[in-house]
Amino acid sequence: TKGMQNSRSKNSHFSLGGKRHVSLRDHHVKGFSLARNHKRQKIARDWSPGRKRFVATVACISTALIGILVGIYAGETPAIQYYIVDFHHYTVLGNVFFFVGLAIPTFLFWPLPLLHGRKPYIMGSMSLAMPLLFPQALAVGEFRSPYVATWRVGLIMSRALMGFCLGFANMNFKQMLTDLFGASLQSTNPHQEHVDEFDVRRHGGGMGVWLGLWTWSALGSIGIGFMIGAVIINTLNPAWGFYVSICIIAFVMLLNVLCPEVRRSAFRRSVAEVVNDGDVSRRLARGEVKMHMVQTGPKWWGEEFKHGVILSQKMLRQPGFLIMALYTAWIYGQQVLITLVWLLMESVETLLTTRSSWAL
Repeated sequence: TKGMQNSRSKNSHFSLGGKRHVSLRDHHVKGFSLARNHKRQKIARDWSPGRKRFVATVACISTALIGILVGIYAGETPAIQYYIVDFHHYTVLGNVFFFVGLAIPTFLFWPLPLLHGRKPYIMGSMSLAMPLLFPQALAVGEFRSPYVATWRVGLIMSRALMGFCLGFANMNFKQMLTDLFGASLQSTNPHQEHVDEFDVRRHGGGMGVWLGLWTWSALGSIGIGFMIGAVIINTLNPAWGFYVSICIIAFVMLLNVLCPEVRRSAFRRSVAEVVNDGDVSRRLARGEVKMHMVQTGPKWWGEEFKHGVILSQKMLRQPGFLIMALYTAWIYGQQVLITLVWLLMESVETLLTTRSSWAL
């Protein structure tokens, strides 16, 4: 019996499910296990609760990074205007161009993480955003002449480019939560309802708490960043705010290095073979957006980008989706305005005081 079990276990290493048999030499058999070498890893929704919570925490902290960067710049705006002698309030537009740059990748390039994974875009965008803080720090490092526009242009342009780079990371943070917990708020123990363990709505455990934490990270972090910027300019040069921002981005990058990939795909580089009535067709097993729209995968990332734009246009043509998108943008804009309205009043007062002192 033991010999039969050993022979069965030995033969099980080479069972390919009725497909073509592959023979191996004796010296290849040692240490070879088809199941072990090609074991498919679990998707993010099947991870352990501890691993899910760690990744969700990193996603919330990464979301808060954007708000903190916005708040630090807003808190330092009065000092920045004073150092570069900004008579026309161009410095206030720094965060405006930052948000414009942030919106471009979010609207156009959001399908690409589904094709390549989320982690390469998060790490790459943060790596590009850090060096762009040095020109901003250099522009406000000392007092500048009001008749030299180079410093104002360099400050705003590098700010806009940094927003564009961080947009490739920002479009992934909330989606990381849906990858971990699913898009449903179905409870594990519903009230007066039959519990079905195989219900896909319950697959992932629900994400209501994490949605609340993510929302605070997106909105409340602006106030924290504003406080940091105001404390810095109280005693230090405003350039220190950009150096502190570099340190914060480096810390969040370290957390994302430790964070596992939530969009790992075992078949991202494979070709699926479909047999239908004797006809054999092959299609790329990747590219969820194009696969959803035309039932075939993209040959390169440009096709996925194109179908992502088409899908975004179709969503905006739906009145309900358009109304909710505008409502969400309005609420976010109101929150930012209320948080920074005191800053705008103070910056105007600072400029008026500075002008009167120069006139004297």
